[in-house]
Amino acid sequence: MKKHVMTSIEEETHEKALKAGFNISEITEEAIVRKLEEASINEKMKSEHHCQFCGKHDRLATRDDLTGLTWLWPDERWICESCLRAKTAALAVTASIHQ
Repeated sequence: MKKHVMTSIEEETHEKALKAGFNISEITEEAIVRKLEEASINEKMKSEHHCQFCGKHDRLATRDDLTGLTWLWPDERWICESCLRAKTAALAVTASIHQ
């Protein structure tokens, strides 16, 4: 069921849309549906982060709580604490061999 709502747009934009024969209601509804879909996808992505090395699903670490997935830069991948420890240990061994 459709509901009548009011919206405001710039007068010039309104005039151009009318001259072009655009259905403002249809375009507005499509834009809102698209934004809602984007918001849903973004929310899903936030809740479904996983380690890109082992696949573990976990929450994101924050500045105040470092438990969880960390953004590995410059690789630009999520990494869990276990994989980060393993990678750090492997790097330390490699560095000690080359000294």
